[in-house]
Amino acid sequence: MDDNRKEIADNAKGFAKTGFTIFQVDGKRPKKGLKWRQAPYILPSDVEDFFSDWQGNYGIAPNKNQLVIDVDPRNFDKGDSPIKRLFNELELDATNFTKVIETGGGGLHLFLHLPDLPEGKKIRKNLPGYKGIDFISEGAYVVGAGSIHPETAVLYTTR
Repeated sequence: MDDNRKEIADNAKGFAKTGFTIFQVDGKRPKKGLKWRQAPYILPSDVEDFFSDWQGNYGIAPNKNQLVIDVDPRNFDKGDSPIKRLFNELELDATNFTKVIETGGGGLHLFLHLPDLPEGKKIRKNLPGYKGIDFISEGAYVVGAGSIHPETAVLYTTR
């Protein structure tokens, strides 16, 4: 495995160790034919084998106690900073996040642990007034650190 693939595998292993499901993606879409919601959990010890014959990117799917705030400034209204408003309203700061990834599209993936939600409650993907921010929870995914953005060819990096 070359150094670049090893770095991607190391990043993915970190997510697998904290309970995220990882799976193969081509660009930003699941590998053709892959039913990613049914993908088996990859043990951290098996991550290098997982990448040994896959040259694409990988996805990270949160479980019920994990949330990723997906920030894409390209979609903010001109002059607006919904992420600053969100941080102020929820009293968030950098210490709240378990991991931060700079995306290849110029945004951020902010990872948080969640308490158990009340029965029947789900996280909404979008909130009115927060254009450019998605809340990624169980049943959704983001692209992982070490992956390459398919449109910009920029690497997703861990901060």
